[in-house]
This record gives sequence, C-alpha cells and structure tokens, in this order.
Amino acid sequence: DIFDREKYFIDDHLIKLSDKFPDLKIILEHVSSKYGADFVNQSNNVYATITPHHMLLTKKDVFRSNIEPHNYCMPVAKEESDLLALRKYACSGNEKFFIGTDSAPHEIKFKENTNNVRPGIFSAPCFIELYTEIFEEEDSLHNLEKFASINGAKFYNLDINNDKIKLIKKDWILDEFTKLDNIKVKNFYGGRILKWQLIDNVLDN
Repeated sequence: DIFDREKYFIDDHLIKLSDKFPDLKIILEHVSSKYGADFVNQSNNVYATITPHHMLLTKKDVFRSNIEPHNYCMPVAKEESDLLALRKYACSGNEKFFIGTDSAPHEIKFKENTNNVRPGIFSAPCFIELYTEIFEEEDSLHNLEKFASINGAKFYNLDINNDKIKLIKKDWILDEFTKLDNIKVKNFYGGRILKWQLIDNVLDN
C-alpha cells in the first residue's frame, strides 16, 4: 500500500540499519508521515528532510474522483495528521529536520498521461516562499533560517553560508507554467496568490 511504505521501510530496514551502524548519520529524504517524523525525532542518528508540498497537501488533494496529477508525488501525500506533524517538526527548530524540496520538473504531457502519471511536483519557482508562508502560519518565522540554512549544513559538516537572501511580505501571483522552448511544466501553486516574495537571490553581508 503506497500509504504504508514509509512505515514498513522504517520497521523492516531503517531501524536495523540505525542500530547496526550507530555512528553512521542517516538521512531519511522527504519524510512524509507522522510515523516517520516521530521515528526520526526519537532516533540517535537518523535525520530527515521535509518538502513544502508534504506540509501543504493531503491525499484528498491527490485522490478525488480522478487523480489530480499535478499533486501526485512519491512519497505520496498522506493524512492531515501527517501534514500537521511535519509542520510541527519543521517549524520547531529541531536540528534533525531541514529543507529538501524534491522539486521534479516533469513535462505536462507526462503528468497528464492518464495511463501512467509520473509522480513529482515542481516547486522550484516558489519553494522558499512556500516554506516562509508555512512558518509564518505556524508562528515560527524565527526558526526558518535554522530549517532552511543551518540544520542541513551541520548535518553535512559544512560551514554556514555567509550570503543571505531577502524576502518581503507581498501578495503576488505565480506563473502557472514554466516554459523552455517546447517544454512546458506546471508550477506547484501556479496561478495562485503567494504571500511572500523573494526579491534578491544573494545579498552581500
């Protein structure tokens, strides 16, 4: 069952790996369930990334009378309780959780193929704005920098980046599509109003 894969992977494999190699730092990319996030929080050596879409979508946004292809991803979006748990951990400042967009630019023709819908969500044009909006909704903007820029660097033993980005609170409408030559990709949240906007990619200190 696609909704239970994460749990069974953890129970059947990840717990054993974590116990066998206690000094090995393990990353559970794109954790998508409360069960998975709780396991990471309790583990001594397992960390996790969280995508923006797993904090914005539930299975109701994907599986309606027909599948909504542009909300279909792997790992699949789950219950509201999972979404709320992921928001809690992401916004808590807990160093075991950090940014991981899993942005996948599949062409429209592959996403809207009813016989074989490709999983993946393209959030690259707006991911930092969506994370910012989520953290604001959870009254945790003060922890956004940890989640986006510090926790991951610490996990990989990298220096903290000295450069900064600048976002402002401003309503704007994201283009519905990203186009390059004859390639057309649906933007996650494309055509919708976003509440934060990136205005400078890099600012010198």
